[in-house]
Amino acid sequence: MERSISPGFNIPAASLKSFITLAVVLTIPIYDCFSVPKARAFTGKPAGITMLQRSKSRRFYNSNDIFGVGSFLSSFLISVIEKTTGGDGHESWFAANNLNEARLNYLYWLLAGLGAAGLVSYLYFAKSYIYNNRTSSNQKCQNV
Repeated sequence: MERSISPGFNIPAASLKSFITLAVVLTIPIYDCFSVPKARAFTGKPAGITMLQRSKSRRFYNSNDIFGVGSFLSSFLISVIEKTTGGDGHESWFAANNLNEARLNYLYWLLAGLGAAGLVSYLYFAKSYIYNNRTSSNQKCQNV
């Protein structure tokens, strides 16, 4: 990958992830200043959209990626795979010396399985979620 912006200036590879974070941090105020007022005018609700709708739309802004937890989890997963599959004289899935002998397809199948499990759990919790109206919760407190 070409990382040079100008002759003699290369962007460090480790800092490329920060551009994603920077883009998210810069677009959140745009969302708050433009999208929310338009949604408020369209729906007539003070918040613009409900909390459930907002949580669905913010899945794009995954907080794990914003704070770098996703990178740590990825490194942890690779370390666990390396130790688990590379014992007893066997080469690990990553086979550091020869990429042609590596079993990276196993890693991608594992990631696809984890993604599918995440989708199933999201669908389960989204379906079982019951939106609590704030006025009804205030009435419950007054009745006690």
